[in-house]
Amino acid sequence: MKKSLLALAVLGAFAGAASAQSSVTIYGVVDTGFANIDQGDDAAGQSINRNGLESGMNSASRIGFKGIEDLGNGLKAEFVLENGISTDSGDGGAGFSRLAFVGLNGGFGKVRLGRQENQMKEMLGKIDTFGAAGIANAHDFIGGYDGLPQRQPNMVVWQSQNYGGFNGSLGYIFGEANDDNSANSGWGARLGYGNGPLNVQFAYQKQDETDLITDTNLVDPAGVSGDTKTALLGATYDFGAFKLHGLYGEKKYDAGLVATEDVKVRSGLIGVSVPFGASKIRAEYINNSNKDIDDADSDVWALSYTYAMSKRTTLYATYVNVSNDDGSTLGLGGGDDAAASGGETVSGFGIGINHKF
Repeated sequence: MKKSLLALAVLGAFAGAASAQSSVTIYGVVDTGFANIDQGDDAAGQSINRNGLESGMNSASRIGFKGIEDLGNGLKAEFVLENGISTDSGDGGAGFSRLAFVGLNGGFGKVRLGRQENQMKEMLGKIDTFGAAGIANAHDFIGGYDGLPQRQPNMVVWQSQNYGGFNGSLGYIFGEANDDNSANSGWGARLGYGNGPLNVQFAYQKQDETDLITDTNLVDPAGVSGDTKTALLGATYDFGAFKLHGLYGEKKYDAGLVATEDVKVRSGLIGVSVPFGASKIRAEYINNSNKDIDDADSDVWALSYTYAMSKRTTLYATYVNVSNDDGSTLGLGGGDDAAASGGETVSGFGIGINHKF
């Protein structure tokens, strides 16, 4: 513990020194609360249920360092290093497990190299009723099974400037596998338009030779993987008193073996967010329809209330319910809290505090 505190103090000292010279900022989120997670009954009839403190139910707890340097003539260098933290236990992720990139930005837009958010995350962050964050994060549910990847390593991203309301980004993922450059490689694109109360977003991502589908009866044999393709189209419209959110998506898994069935899942999302004073109510429904495997659909309902005590501190209560057909085990946390067995209902309730610094 003393070594950890000393290391943090030294890092903070360096960051403080750099801050005076190159605009380095320390930032983060601390989000902790009481939670009940129910994963249903396993094959033996044993109930899988837990109560306790959980981290990141409203948005993920993290600590990060970001900096920018003005190189002149409108050109700037930037970096971000961000690590996730489980604030209920104090444990942290491996290194900077959320974000770790360096880049340049100028009149051409932004070019970034390293671990960063992909185009799916960019898009859902603008469309999802819950901002693609917390226990109700649409990333964990869209497409069924283990949801969609949010951040990826070995990635090059270009983000455009805004042109008359239009903006977009392109990304390429290097697989970096020995003797097989295509394994886990991929690319993505996003195009958006925002004008007044209207926001429209489209995103597409293809990743080669992955095994992203991990549901029972859909896993390819050991050592064999297929390609995953995902397309999302969504929009929001702010009426002032409330905002509507809508999305349609398709996730297709091309199996690695002829004997293994290809899988296409179509997803629909509709949500509403209603601000009033310092409070906000959000509700969302997601349906996943499996077009290739019978009895493998799922439905997700989510409801939350937040109260902003200040610009940085928010109280929240969130409830999520995931209903599965017998051939689906969709759960919470992108598979971390999957249904204990096929057909089980998974639910999560959290009430806590979110503080940004």
